[in-house]
Amino acid sequence: MFKNTILSLVIILLANNYSLAQLYRVVNPQNEPIPFTTVFEPGTENGDLTDENGIFRYTPNKVVVLSSLGYKTDTVTLKPSPHTSLLILQTDNKLYEIERPEMLVIQKEIGSWKSGHFLEKRKEYYYLASDNVTLLSKVTNKQNAYAEIKKAYFDLKISKQSSIRVRVLSVDKQTGGPGKDLLRENVIVNETNLIGYYKVNLAQYNIIMPPEGVYIGFDLLPLVELPNLVVKVGLGTETNSKDSYIGTVTSKKWTSFNNRIKSQASLGNFRFGVKAVY
Repeated sequence: MFKNTILSLVIILLANNYSLAQLYRVVNPQNEPIPFTTVFEPGTENGDLTDENGIFRYTPNKVVVLSSLGYKTDTVTLKPSPHTSLLILQTDNKLYEIERPEMLVIQKEIGSWKSGHFLEKRKEYYYLASDNVTLLSKVTNKQNAYAEIKKAYFDLKISKQSSIRVRVLSVDKQTGGPGKDLLRENVIVNETNLIGYYKVNLAQYNIIMPPEGVYIGFDLLPLVELPNLVVKVGLGTETNSKDSYIGTVTSKKWTSFNNRIKSQASLGNFRFGVKAVY
């Protein structure tokens, strides 16, 4: 009787340990690992991010969404297994491809201003391609500690019918410029006119801001020809505002891209912010 009780307890303990967490690998149809894939449970803030080898550790029998740029988003149930389970994502060529930092054409610094927990020395990056513009602003991590980004804040004024895709990139430790993508999901805001103050919830994507900070911004994806697009991003410089993210318009300093691309697009001061939890 005593031996049977011990055996039962051992079986229960093994079963519990077996069900707690195990390794999964996300791969493409060619069995190549997909690094930095977003893994999250729908409707919750629970999730993970795969490492450089496409591996993550998670509790079996959970329903999760797998998402990575360039691949079709898939919802799967994590099955228990004594070995590392393979999860295959199918290629999606329709997704917008990431522009790399070597496409940088303009950079400038604009003062500093208080943004929540972060004191930001703003350095703005503009990427120009055939059909899009990317804008990024560096957010310095004032606490110099790891933090989970919960929301992104944008103050925008964009005419015509447009879309923006939210971008969060790491800080390259060697150059100080934009590094690799921390947000591997197409988070899109679609509006006829993007005018006003936008909050984008990023909690479900489990983005961890390292001590060196991040670059926050967006891709502008115009739904009209660039020559017919006028862009004014942001409304000015923040002054004497108790709200960390909404300030008073004090100036309009527009940067023209007429010498860069054949369009009437102009990009002005803009404010980006993040809310994070340590």
